[in-house]
Amino acid sequence: YQIDTEMGAKEWESLVPADGGIVYWRNNETGELETCTTSLFHQLRCLNVVRLELIRPTRLEMHTPNERLLAHCFNYIRQTNLCRSSLFVEAMSDPFDGVNFTYPRVCKDWRRVYEAA
Repeated sequence: YQIDTEMGAKEWESLVPADGGIVYWRNNETGELETCTTSLFHQLRCLNVVRLELIRPTRLEMHTPNERLLAHCFNYIRQTNLCRSSLFVEAMSDPFDGVNFTYPRVCKDWRRVYEAA
């Protein structure tokens, strides 16, 4: 995905459903409906927050999140990586030469999550 192009912005926006991937969960103790989201959509929104902050100096006309939201997103992504990262050893490669996977990865199929959202 591009970081600072019109097409890139559309790509990033398409990752999260228009309603933000909001789901409602009934609290068993209180009976109240709670507004929730999946960690998938939370992570994707946070990555977009970081993207928007990175391009802010070049796109002043765009709405950008505040520092508090950026700090939240960095910490959320950090915690997610610490809790769910793979421990496979990866070969070092040129960061400007794309992604070089040295072992097969099995990704989750998120279609049902998107369909439900």
